[in-house]
Amino acid sequence: MWRKTPRDAALRCRMQSLPVRATHISVQKRKLIEQGFGWAKTVGRIRQVMVRGLKKVDQMFVLTVAAYNLTRMRTLGKIRPQTA
Repeated sequence: MWRKTPRDAALRCRMQSLPVRATHISVQKRKLIEQGFGWAKTVGRIRQVMVRGLKKVDQMFVLTVAAYNLTRMRTLGKIRPQTA
């Protein structure tokens, strides 16, 4: 499972020193973050940007993340029924 890089070794040491519950929470949060970046790369076209300049790339990234948040809100609205 774990690769043999120094960064992953350091992460593994930190994870082993945490209690089991904290490790589980950390893995869940990491997955949530990685899903957003994966969506931005595949659907949001962030993998290879078509604009030049830091300001334009920043605007494109913010717009992509806002679109991802809207899709998450739609999904979360279906999962949690609203009460009156």
